[in-house]
Formats: sequence, structure tokens, C-alpha cells
Amino acid sequence: MPRVGYVRFAGVALEAAQAVVPDYRRPRSKHTYTQPQLLAVLCLMRYADWTFRDAEVHLAEHRELRRALGLGRRVPDHTTLWRFLDRLPLAVLQELLAEVLRRCGPPTGPRGGRRRSVVAVDATGLATGSVSTFFVRRLYEIQGQVRERAYWLKWLVALDVDRQLILGQTAHRGPRRDSATLPTLLAHAPGVQSLDRRRPVAWVLGDKEFDAEANHVFIHERLRAQSAIPVRRGRPPRGGYRAALAATPLPAVYRRRVLIESVFSTIKRTQGGTAPGRTEARQVKQAHLVGISYDLARLEQLRRAA
Repeated sequence: MPRVGYVRFAGVALEAAQAVVPDYRRPRSKHTYTQPQLLAVLCLMRYADWTFRDAEVHLAEHRELRRALGLGRRVPDHTTLWRFLDRLPLAVLQELLAEVLRRCGPPTGPRGGRRRSVVAVDATGLATGSVSTFFVRRLYEIQGQVRERAYWLKWLVALDVDRQLILGQTAHRGPRRDSATLPTLLAHAPGVQSLDRRRPVAWVLGDKEFDAEANHVFIHERLRAQSAIPVRRGRPPRGGYRAALAATPLPAVYRRRVLIESVFSTIKRTQGGTAPGRTEARQVKQAHLVGISYDLARLEQLRRAA
């Protein structure tokens, strides 16, 4: 995915944020910065892979960027951005993702009509800091210490493979198996909820991690869609959807599941693969901002292509 300029990205992020959060939390709040401005800065920070201090420095140096965000000569410092993220509810980030998807519009076919979507579900790991794991491992080896079990943040995503848009996301501490998380992810994904009203979800694609009869039942009976999930070895199907899937080869549409891996690669190459934070709650918010900033960049690209 080609990069979107920071100035254009900031303008799109501010428009979406203004539709989600009010200007101020309380009538007597300081009117120095608005909540949409701070939320747009957080999205830009994750898109550019900046730290809080980097965001403060770049905003102070970039006049056009401040103009796109509606800022004057004064810019929010790193503590203001950190505190705003700390008190920002996770539900607001879900609403922001839904607003971005609404602005992207529904999926359309070659003749302008609505088409059924192919949704891929997968997970990837995000580092909780900028220090490389190789450096940490070597440091423990040199000091002769036994390293404790490594943990990371596991980011689970539902992707529209045709439009390359993130429809829903969740994050938690890993390692952990996410087979039981699939129904909750799809049921609460803003993009899937808007699509489910007209039942246009055609396929749900996943790897062997999501092989469970409950997942197939949810996809077929709740979403009214088809499922393409390989059956794991060692668990012979005893009936139901898993048995029907094991008796036939995987459909050709399953090959498109690899596109979600391409999206993960694009995000980590352009936006970085970190969700920094000292607590799991802040790391989860950072991961959600990664997905929102990716969709904001896609929204700007769709606008320019229209």
C-alpha cells in the first residue's frame, strides 16, 4: 500500500474524529485543544510510528501539519497526549473505526450494486516496546540469567479482503489460542455489523487455529455465510459443518486468505509492529489505533481514486 502524506492523513483523521467525540469533555474544560484534535494526533502518531515525544517535536516543526489539525503555534506536549490516551475509553475507538468504515461506503460490485463480502480472520503479534527480542535474549545470555517467559500483544483482525479494510479488531496478551474469540469478534465488529443487516457476507476465511464446530455454527446460522477453515489433524470430525468440510477439498476462495497476511506485512513495514505501553490496557488501545490509522489511510486512497 503506498504511503499517504501526513498532512492529508491528518485532515481525514480530524474529520472522522469530529464525528465521534465532542469538542470538550465538560463545559469547564480547558479550551486549549479539542478532543478531536488530540484523537487525530494519536492516529497520526500510530500511522507515523512516533512516540509521544516524537509527536510533540514533529508538530512543533511542521506548520502545514498543525494547520491540517486546526492547531496554532502551540502544540500539545507529550504528557497531554499520554493522559488523553489513558482516559480515552476503548468504546470511543470502536466508534471511530465504525465511522471510518461508514465513510468508506458499502462494498460495491463492478456495476455499482452491492456485493457480498469475503471476510478473513487472523491474528498477529505486536511488540510492547521498541527493544528487539534478539537484544533482550543476548543480554540475558551474557549476564548468565534465565529469562522469564516472553509475552506479547496478540492482535486479532477481521478483514474485508476485497477492499483491504479492517472491519473489526481486538487485542489481548499472548500467547493464547483464539478459536473461542472468533464469534465475539465478528459479532461486535463494526464493519460486520453494518454488513450483516442485509446478509451480504459470503465467506469467512480462517486458518486451523479457528477450527471449531461452534465457529462454523456461528458463521452459517448467525451470519448466513459460508466458512472455509481447514480441519486440524488429531481432531476427527464427528458430524456437522466440520465433517462436511473435511469430506471435500477447500474451496478456491480460501486462497484469498493470504491477503490478510499481506495486510499485516504492510502495516508492520509502514507503521511499525509495536503497541507500546506499560499496562495491557494501554497496549490494547495502541493496537486499536494501529488498525484505525490503517483504515484512515485506505479511506484517503479511496477518495483520491474516486
